[in-house]
Amino acid sequence: MSTVLLLSQSKLKAFTTINQNTDEALLTSGVFMAQELGLQVLLGTKGYDYYTNLVKSVQLSGATMSQADQIMLNEYIAPYLTHRAYFEVMPEIWSRKMNKGIQVGASEQGNAVDIKGMSYLRDIELSRYNFYAQRMMDRIQAFPSDYPWYYSYTNQDGMPNSKQNYFGGIFFTPGLRKMPGALNGNIPAYWGHEYDCCGDW
Repeated sequence: MSTVLLLSQSKLKAFTTINQNTDEALLTSGVFMAQELGLQVLLGTKGYDYYTNLVKSVQLSGATMSQADQIMLNEYIAPYLTHRAYFEVMPEIWSRKMNKGIQVGASEQGNAVDIKGMSYLRDIELSRYNFYAQRMMDRIQAFPSDYPWYYSYTNQDGMPNSKQNYFGGIFFTPGLRKMPGALNGNIPAYWGHEYDCCGDW
């Protein structure tokens, strides 16, 4: 289990509509869940450990990282985690687990949204982090030599990356690149995680 956060609470607040007064313990939990449940599924345990160990090494010993890793962390992983963490933390902001039970918050400025409203807002964040998940996969596919860990998975490396179905039941993809019947364009049309279909459908 990683204890290294790849996104700071201050950056999460800066790039979302989360109030500056929000309890940072909630945000820490949200970022951690976004990494464990989201990023690890995309990159696999091998890639996930690669980046958490790299960031830890940079923080502790001042080690340097390659330009490819800087690009991945700053331009792909950080935006993905921003919206995935917001998605994860929203129910915790909406309701608090207290000694006397679960309470939905309210303030002098207004009342809390109902569960349908909260679900609607979460759907917005879900679509946003799926967008960044797709961009991340595009980057890895376009520059395979920069990310060899993604293409060298073995059954001893923990959770496989998103090219493989880790669970046996229903499997949700990061998103559909282009709807069936979409017109022209050279962008690959992706469906699923194998990315073996390119061009128009």
